[in-house]
Amino acid sequence: MSSIIDKVNLQFDKQIKKDKKFRVHKDLFNLTNDFTLDDWRTMRTEKYWEIIDKLPYDKKKEFTLYCVKQYINENRR
Repeated sequence: MSSIIDKVNLQFDKQIKKDKKFRVHKDLFNLTNDFTLDDWRTMRTEKYWEIIDKLPYDKKKEFTLYCVKQYINENRR
């Protein structure tokens, strides 16, 4: 039986076939499915909010993915 994570990834794969922008969504989902509220609070610093508030809508997910990767690299070795 497939896990919920597998099912969600299958749905993302279908979306990605139609529009590549969903790749970022899938990556974010997979990297953060075990994030706690504390992880999110720590990762989204004041600087994060300053930057993301100024970005165009279509760039916000990419920036969040970048920050998530940075956070993981720095805090989850």
